[in-house]
Amino acid sequence: MKVLLFLGLSAALLFGVVFTHHGGEHDDDSNDDQGSHKHGDYHSDQDGKGAHHRDRTNKTMAFFKIARPNAYFAFKLFKQLAAAHPTENIFFSPLSVSTAFAMLSEGAKGQTHDQILEGLGFNVSKTPEDEIHAGFQDLQNILNDPASELELSSGNALFIAKDLKLLPSFLDDVSKNYKAEAFSTDFENSDEAKQQINSYVERKTNGKIAELLKSVAKESMLVLANYIYFKGKWKKPFDETYTKEKDFHVDKDTVVKVPFMFRSGKYNSLLSKDVTVVEVPYNGNASAIFILPRNGNLKELEENLHESFREWRSKFATRTLDLHIPKFSIKANLDLKEELSKLGVTRVFSNEADLLGLQAMPR
Repeated sequence: MKVLLFLGLSAALLFGVVFTHHGGEHDDDSNDDQGSHKHGDYHSDQDGKGAHHRDRTNKTMAFFKIARPNAYFAFKLFKQLAAAHPTENIFFSPLSVSTAFAMLSEGAKGQTHDQILEGLGFNVSKTPEDEIHAGFQDLQNILNDPASELELSSGNALFIAKDLKLLPSFLDDVSKNYKAEAFSTDFENSDEAKQQINSYVERKTNGKIAELLKSVAKESMLVLANYIYFKGKWKKPFDETYTKEKDFHVDKDTVVKVPFMFRSGKYNSLLSKDVTVVEVPYNGNASAIFILPRNGNLKELEENLHESFREWRSKFATRTLDLHIPKFSIKANLDLKEELSKLGVTRVFSNEADLLGLQAMPR
């Protein structure tokens, strides 16, 4: 049985996000910040890399056990997408991809099952499968924490053909571990099915994704949808009165005028001969990471991002900066089948997909 998988990312924000644990609070800005360094154009890192931290004193956080594979997968997929789309902006949520496929693995068997988890960066001999799903369950609870200072929500949905019955244990597992909701769907009426799915995602993303699907095939049996919504507020807000139009260098040959936000203050940052990296915190445990290669060689940076990122953060120091950040918006529609196939995830996209764990049976 083929399964259609759709991922929706709505980020009501301007820049890429890293969920992280800050070792301590940032120093408050002094009243006489003059800005010892100036920076111009900034290119953002992609959305959703890394792990989000919340203090817990009574137990080890299950999601820590999946943090490293998730980060590996995020950087690997980003590198492939950047290489495949060298002249385009890349905007995606690797967490949406890994969450949706990890959920699907609950119903996969044999090579289909193994390819999914291995493609996501997991070694089941080192991390038992029940710990993987427990990690995603913990992560979903964190992302949907109503007490968080972040406006953030994530979830999954299964739209099931009326003549298809799924194994109750599978539905229970994905509901518990992935906050998945299940809906009966009349795919024979493709317009109605499309409207049902799009309306669900639009509601869950506060109207930011109004048309996840442009069409739905009548022969569809099961559609898996994932969404994530994020709206962040800067911990140290930018004053709109300082927003001015400036030159933004798209590439070495193209310059456009765009509005730049400005703020002088203290930020965790790295200034080296090769790259400038600045962390700009949101309220809550999330930050935007801005990376600017000194020589303008974005391709080289993208190719080595996984290896470089941890090193950069380990060398962060708090500095007073004059920060100029361009305002922009990005939309993207990516077909991930080819990129995931490069990671060895192939059978799930073919007629050989073994999804007997879903226990699809005619009613």
